[in-house]
Amino acid sequence: MINLPGELFEDDSDSDLVTGLELYEAKEWEKALPSLELAALKGNVTAIFKLANSLDNLDREDEAIPLWEAAAEWGHLGACNNFAIRLRNVGDIDGARELYRKSAAAGNAQSMFNLAQTYDEETETDKFLEWLLLAKDAGMHRAQAMLGDHYFKHGLPLEGTQLLEEAMEKGSLSAHILAGRIAYQNDDFERAYRIANDALDLPLVDDDKHLVPNAHMIRGLSGDHLGHREQAISDVKIAKDMGFDVSIAPLYLRVPKTTQRVPAPHSSQAAHHYLTLS
Repeated sequence: MINLPGELFEDDSDSDLVTGLELYEAKEWEKALPSLELAALKGNVTAIFKLANSLDNLDREDEAIPLWEAAAEWGHLGACNNFAIRLRNVGDIDGARELYRKSAAAGNAQSMFNLAQTYDEETETDKFLEWLLLAKDAGMHRAQAMLGDHYFKHGLPLEGTQLLEEAMEKGSLSAHILAGRIAYQNDDFERAYRIANDALDLPLVDDDKHLVPNAHMIRGLSGDHLGHREQAISDVKIAKDMGFDVSIAPLYLRVPKTTQRVPAPHSSQAAHHYLTLS
């Protein structure tokens, strides 16, 4: 825990910050720490935020949280989002929503998306959709994919399919996962296999890494129906090794068909995933 000064400021020209950011952008988290800490000790809020992110990337979240909190209190929007995630994780929904709204009000699409997910899709639908639509309109493809999935599950399959298809064309991995799951649910195993296969060929960004096991699971189980037995075994093993709880696969994939409500899996593979800012 470092002792921050009483007053914080923003200065992107600070030499220690510049050095630290070069290493940070290269994902050299450990090497970035000394320079970022020097700039943070001066009160540089950008350095504080990046130092917190670096510590979190090094599995030192306990050290990162007070730094995010300090930067969020100053008004740093990325810190507002990231600290809100931690508040949400410990059950402080009201505190998380306050910070998400602050960041969302400045146009941050990820905070809009995260804020939507603090509302229950079934019992707080209006708020859930309000913020999801705002995130979609702000250009977040993952929000568009989730919106399409919601429409599909709630009796609007044409509208849902259109949104998912558009998001897939934009390269959204989450849209591929949701569309592939829907195809599998409706016994269209060839389409499910093709979509999952395409998903695994997409360029991977950090926020999508948690979705990769889902793509392997969909390709594996749909491929098994198509006679691709060896690949199916390989895909399911990869999904399991990457953290997918294979015991939930029946719940995740074998559910009522398109116009019926689809129960969301209560697991780490559920659609809800809060996005950190870097």
